[in-house]
Amino acid sequence: MPLKTVRFETYERFLNYLTKCRDNETLNVDETPTEAADHERAHIEKAEALGYTPVYAVRIFTSDGLTPVDIFVDFPNEEPTDSHLIEICLAPENPSEGDLEIVQKLRRES
Repeated sequence: MPLKTVRFETYERFLNYLTKCRDNETLNVDETPTEAADHERAHIEKAEALGYTPVYAVRIFTSDGLTPVDIFVDFPNEEPTDSHLIEICLAPENPSEGDLEIVQKLRRES
């Protein structure tokens, strides 16, 4: 099934989308929509503090538009340095397994 990336420039729109997915029982995360959005907001705030212009993003199945496969922070017009990406990944109080995997991969490669 084809995937599509959808981007949200504001926390409110991102949270509204996650809430809509939860209401349709297609949000497959262990957190509430607010917890998931707050986790990504920590990444966004760190990236902005480092001078980047990130956006909230989800990869969705194109068939229904409400089945997120992946929730993440995207950098559509720039690419953070590896050291900055490590800082961004570690920004939330409790980095996710995916965040920690990225950090480990970057540290191995450096």
